[in-house]
Amino acid sequence: TAIKEESKPEILTSSNQVSTKIIKSQTLKEIENILEEDLGEIYFNLPSEKKTEFKQKGEVTATKIETVLAQVKIKVSQILNLIKDWLKFIPGVNRFFLEQEAKIKTDKILQLAKKDEKQKEKELDVDDLI
Repeated sequence: TAIKEESKPEILTSSNQVSTKIIKSQTLKEIENILEEDLGEIYFNLPSEKKTEFKQKGEVTATKIETVLAQVKIKVSQILNLIKDWLKFIPGVNRFFLEQEAKIKTDKILQLAKKDEKQKEKELDVDDLI
């Protein structure tokens, strides 16, 4: 039995491992694009370990924003606060920059939400005709 136990790790090859790929919605991709807009230089100046954390925190923020947008009544302050909290992660970030970027990104996300809402209305109108 000792030989069988030793051979168990050899059985697990890379071809046996399951790869899980997360499929992102178009809205989530667009939110992520808005969040990363104009932050390339800041991102690349972060230390390696901070880059990973910043990216992960940004993905979580984007997912939370998508959830807020899916609600019947969109709470703008909630979106603004999510973005501010994410931007505060940048070491030594200027408060004025943080406020300005958060407002700009919130406005763009709200425009995206309006565009998506209009698209849904068009789809409903087409369904009514059929």
